[in-house]
Amino acid sequence: MWEIDRQFGAQRAKNEQLQGRNQALEAEVRDGPVTRPLDFPYHPHVTVAHHLDEEAMDRAFEGLADFRCAFDVRAIELYHHDHDGVWKVLRSFPLGEVA
Repeated sequence: MWEIDRQFGAQRAKNEQLQGRNQALEAEVRDGPVTRPLDFPYHPHVTVAHHLDEEAMDRAFEGLADFRCAFDVRAIELYHHDHDGVWKVLRSFPLGEVA
């Protein structure tokens, strides 16, 4: 039991560290001419479904409960939600090389 608790504690600390980095990056991105109050707290996420009924969303949520991924982010992109309902990239902002 102690080993599980220790591993969970280490993962929680790592998650908190990553969350702090994400918040710092978000603050830098929203600085200068794009500064504005947020309507909700920032949280990095991956959107997996849109426009599904409640039952389908529940199935997606349950089916992805253990989903984990890691990936390199090479750019931040500015999107526009067009009149046809599709998000389109307006501009890409490359980031530094991944170490």
